[in-house]
Amino acid sequence: SSIYLCSSFLYFVCLLSSRAFDYRRATPGFSIRFFFLMIRRPPRSTLDRSSAASDVYKRQVLHCNSKGDSNAAVECERDAIAAGVAAVIVSFGAVGQDQTLLTEAGIPVLGGSSASAPTAFSISSGLGAYAALGAAAGAAECTKIGTLYLDGAEFLADMIEQGAALQDVEEVARSPIPQNTPDIAPQVAALTQSDADCIVLSVTPSQAIQAVTAINQSGTEAKMVAAGAVFPQHVIDELGDLAEGLVLAESSLSPADESPVIAEIKADMAAFDADASVTTIGILSWASAQLIIDALPLIEGDVTPEALLAALLSLENAPAGGAVHPVTAEVIDNPLFSHFFNPWALLYRITDGVPARITEDYFSTTEVLQQASMS
Repeated sequence: SSIYLCSSFLYFVCLLSSRAFDYRRATPGFSIRFFFLMIRRPPRSTLDRSSAASDVYKRQVLHCNSKGDSNAAVECERDAIAAGVAAVIVSFGAVGQDQTLLTEAGIPVLGGSSASAPTAFSISSGLGAYAALGAAAGAAECTKIGTLYLDGAEFLADMIEQGAALQDVEEVARSPIPQNTPDIAPQVAALTQSDADCIVLSVTPSQAIQAVTAINQSGTEAKMVAAGAVFPQHVIDELGDLAEGLVLAESSLSPADESPVIAEIKADMAAFDADASVTTIGILSWASAQLIIDALPLIEGDVTPEALLAALLSLENAPAGGAVHPVTAEVIDNPLFSHFFNPWALLYRITDGVPARITEDYFSTTEVLQQASMS
């Protein structure tokens, strides 16, 4: 028996065994950014979630490291197909943008997969997250927003504007950040000199610190709203007091949430790496593995790609371990998001250096996603 693991930027985990396997213990968020989970042919008699965790550690772990390279990612996909896997989990990266080979092979791809591919079961969408930022601005009680975005990504700013409009929030200004610019003060000034009461940050993680610093230096009292994945705890720590009050939209529980689920994820991760940090990407990957657990009892016979995809697409209020809103495979009426099944968000505000939840319950982003476009 063996587990096939593709490390660093694209992760595979493949079970090639008919022996008892504890899916929960074998699929932590990991500290490493991108991974796939793949399972083949466990008989129904072994689907007891209480099976011994020690069995996991007897299995061989193989690695396939794409290092963020799209060509290497394709090779990892080919390796996965050659292994005869039944499913893939990808947390982020090239496969989320192009999973053609896996789609042609009929293999379901969970997590940060394509939101439109016919074999995808996405619960983490980059486009969806940006579209949801407009709705998040409404939930954060903004009335007018200015959008700071990466030059060339106008379609993301458009999605934010569309989402905000559905919440009766007006975009009054937007400003593009040129690639590799050392000074974004002029772009920030274009927003702070408007009457926006919130600034939405559509930036990359590498720009996050630069953007928050420049906005604070401007003296504006406008709130900042951003995607939680762009502000992991180490970025918040580096910003220090400058991060205070920043509102983060998450499509899952935040890594800082006080929920027992986060404690469970931390414990699962610690079994593999005691120094690993919980991240949004890790949580969504863990939740994707939990969805496989939720789907497996619905399968009669062997766990094939076709059987697992059918089971996933029949899920209703699947708990996904409690890390995300209960998942129902209800198709969103928009080709961009036809296979995106996590149209929900929570808001957190950074308080004393830690994200604290400010919305008790998830709010829906379905209406935003139904109307979002890239034109």
